[in-house]
Amino acid sequence: MHPRRSGGPADRAESDRLLDAARAGSPPGPQTDPLTRLLSAAAGPATAGEIAGEDRAVAAFRAARAAPAPGPVPA
Repeated sequence: MHPRRSGGPADRAESDRLLDAARAGSPPGPQTDPLTRLLSAAAGPATAGEIAGEDRAVAAFRAARAAPAPGPVPA
């Protein structure tokens, strides 16, 4: 059974229910709402593949932020 199929936005109660289910940490079953499965996966720990290159990415962001902003573009 799927509790919502209207296609409309979730109300606050439904949003809270989905977040609570994701925070519970129990693996969602095959009949679980797709958004609940997504939130449960996102709430879990990162895998090695998901964080590969993180140090290089952080260094690149820091370098870009430290660089002076480009001047105005001529019209």
